[in-house]
Amino acid sequence: MSSATRADSTSPQKGRRRGTFWLGIVLVLGALSVLGYAAWEQWGTNLGSWQAHKRIVQEVEKQWSGEVSGTGTPPSWSARTWSP
Repeated sequence: MSSATRADSTSPQKGRRRGTFWLGIVLVLGALSVLGYAAWEQWGTNLGSWQAHKRIVQEVEKQWSGEVSGTGTPPSWSARTWSP
C-alpha cells in the first residue's frame, strides 16, 4: 500500500519538475537573445559605420590629393548626413 501512495505523490512532483525544466529553458533562451541583441548593438552596428568611414576617408583623400576638381560642391556624403 505504501508503494501506491508513493506513486501517487510523485506524479504531481514529476509534472512540476517538467514545467520547471521548460521554464528554465525559456529563460535561458531569453537571456541568450538579450545578450545577442546587446552584442549586435555594440559590435554589429559598427560594421556599417566602419564601411561608411572607409568610403568617406577615401573621398576626402581624393579631394586633398587634387584628383577631384574644386567645384565648390560638398562631397557626396555630406549631402546625406548634413542639412542646414
